[in-house]
Amino acid sequence: MKELKKQFKALAPDATEKQIADTIEDLNRYNYDPIFILEAPNFLSWKKKEMIDEYHRLASLPKDDPELAQVNIDSPEEAVKKQMSLLLYHYDLLVRLRVGESEAWDVVYELYEDD
Repeated sequence: MKELKKQFKALAPDATEKQIADTIEDLNRYNYDPIFILEAPNFLSWKKKEMIDEYHRLASLPKDDPELAQVNIDSPEEAVKKQMSLLLYHYDLLVRLRVGESEAWDVVYELYEDD
């Protein structure tokens, strides 16, 4: 968990409000919806603060939390770690999309256009 905590604290600075709004609009055209183990409402609009808040929320979930009980993963700790890893992956992609990185958009195109 220490490594995950470092990764959350090292997240890139926030994009501008316009970049965030434009990216959400573009992704909505693709019906882009990243898959998580646990819900992450309004993820496309999240900023660094929301990511760090979610890290703390997940890290403090009791092992018998009903949200974790719904997940079919070996243990609550493993579910939390996987959720955190997914959040980091998708947020990194989102940050790159917001600044118009072509390789990041290639990932979206590959997932949503090439089928």
